[in-house]
This record gives sequence, C-alpha cells and structure tokens, in this order.
Amino acid sequence: LVRDSLVKLGQELYAEYSESLTKKSLGINETLNIDDYCACPSESEDWYRGLIRQIDSNGNAIVFKIDYGDVQYVPIQFLRPLHKRFIQLHRLAFHCSLVNLIKPLDGWSVKLVDEFRSRLTTTFLYAKFINYNEIRDISEVEITEKSSKTSLNNDFQPYQMQRLVLPINDKFLYEHIPLEKIESIQSNQIRMLYYICPSRFYIYLRENINSYTNFQNDLHKAVQNLRSISTPVKYQVIAAQDNYAIWHRAVIFDFKSDLTKISVYFIDIGQREYISRNNIRPLPEEFHHKPALAIPCRLYNVYPINGNDQTMWESNDPVHDEFNRLMVNNVNCKVHTKQDQSIYDVEIDIPSKLLFIC
Repeated sequence: LVRDSLVKLGQELYAEYSESLTKKSLGINETLNIDDYCACPSESEDWYRGLIRQIDSNGNAIVFKIDYGDVQYVPIQFLRPLHKRFIQLHRLAFHCSLVNLIKPLDGWSVKLVDEFRSRLTTTFLYAKFINYNEIRDISEVEITEKSSKTSLNNDFQPYQMQRLVLPINDKFLYEHIPLEKIESIQSNQIRMLYYICPSRFYIYLRENINSYTNFQNDLHKAVQNLRSISTPVKYQVIAAQDNYAIWHRAVIFDFKSDLTKISVYFIDIGQREYISRNNIRPLPEEFHHKPALAIPCRLYNVYPINGNDQTMWESNDPVHDEFNRLMVNNVNCKVHTKQDQSIYDVEIDIPSKLLFIC
C-alpha cells in the first residue's frame, strides 16, 4: 500500500467527481450494474475507486473499495461510472493472508484482530510473498518487523486452529454437488487451493480455472435478489457470501441452536467456517451440477514422525513450511486410492523430486 499514491489518487478523484453530486441522477448512458467499476463518495466527502458487488431492490449497492480492501454500503444514486483512465491504474490494495496459518472456524477474535492491526501500523514491516492463490485472489505472505528476528506468522501461530483432520469425510457433503473426479491411471496437473496438513489439503485441476471464473461470475449475478433462508437444514446446498461480498457455493454443515451462526463448507474452496444466517441464499438448481472445484487430498502413506494416520500434526512441524514452499507452482499429482468416497490418497511430483518425505 503506497500512501503517497493513495493521497494523489484521492485528490484526482475528488477533483473529477466532487461536483457531480449536484446532479440528481445518472445520465441516460450512465447506468451502473453489478461488476461495474465506479467512483464512490464517503461521508467525509472523499472519493474512492470501487467495484459494485451487489445491488438490492431498494437501490442500495455494496461496493468493494479496490484501493483499501473493505466494502461500503452506498445508495446507488451517489455512485458515478469510473472513467477509463482511473480503471487502467493498478489497484493499490493487495489482499493478503499470513501464510501457513489456519483461520479458526469461529473466525479470529476481535482482540486478536485489534492486536494484529496494531502490529501492522506501529512499526516498519517487511513482507515476503510466498504464494498467490488465484481462486481466492489472495497473496500468502510472511511478515517480519524491522527489529525482529521472528515473523508475525510465528507470533500468531498459537491462536490458529489446530491441524487436526476435521471430520468432514462425509459423503452427504457431495450428495447434491458432485466431487470432482481425478484420473488414477495418469498424472494430473494441479495447484494448491487450501492447506491444513499433509493429511488434509485441497487442490484443483489447473485446466478448470477458466470455466470456474465464468461460473463464479454467473453465480454472483444469479443470487443477488434471492431471499435469505429462514430455516436452514443440514447438508442443504446454498450460496454463501464472504466478508468481501462475494458469493460462493457451500453446504450447510451445522448451525448453532439460536441460528445466529451457520457452519458452512465452501465446497469450491475447501474451507469451513461460521457465517451469519443473513449471508446465505438458496442455490439455484443450475449451479448444482458442476463438480466441486476443491478436491480433498492427503499424501499417500505419509504420517508425522513416530505417528500413524490417527496422529495429529503439530503446528510447529517444519513440514508445513516445506510443503507450502514446494507447492507454489503447478505440480503433477497421481492418485493411489480414494478413501471414504470423499478424499484422495495421492503422490505429488515436484520437478526433480518426489514429495514423499516428512
């Protein structure tokens, strides 16, 4: 995030759009739709570049601020089409997560988020980009403070979810949306999607990326005006909205007794977390048939040292860093067996070495 560039861009946007609010409405050729770029005002009269994620029936829009990374709820009458010269500028915010940390199912606590925010704003930092996840559009990074020899990743490691294998080897999860089939008689080109431990990680077939992107865009538009689900049912397939106002296919895994939080399994990402009931919608039938992008896997015949297939991986085991390092590019995967109808035992070929050793 380059502060000087942000300040300059803000000044240019203000000069371009501040007087436009005196107009009561958009011109006849200025209609704004979902996925359009826009200029978005704030209560402080600053202007931002935005991407329209959602428009409701009352004429309000959810706008993702592409240079800051947060979302804003704005009446669409205050938005303006973003001029081409502003669209061509690179985004100034990079969506990042600390590499090799597993988000708890209930999310990070408010106290921990505040502590992390404080660490980011009170010192000079170095960031090392480890991997880019093109499905989630997120860069996985290691952050180190200037005066420290250990990374923030290590400092926050104790607060992550334990690396146990979550009990989601459940055939009912794939009852309505099928699990992707990968060939057992040939090698498959894959990329890492989501990592927990060598006994549970998620991959996707590299050949599916373009069709998935188009599919995701269609889904995003199809669920905009659907009503929320009043009575959730376990294993119901749904559309679930994340913190960045993006809709994904999901399956209801569980819910709290008061229905305030729903545990969902994002079937195209491989992650499970609790979300608000207000952020789920029925999934239209036409989105049931495409196989789940995220394919659950485990390394064939690989266990913790002195352990077995029931042993939990320790969070500080060096295998996690090594696994993530080796999996940053396309690799080849060969299936040995498919266990429980919901997870593949695999060998992974890394150029010049076979990933087999832990």
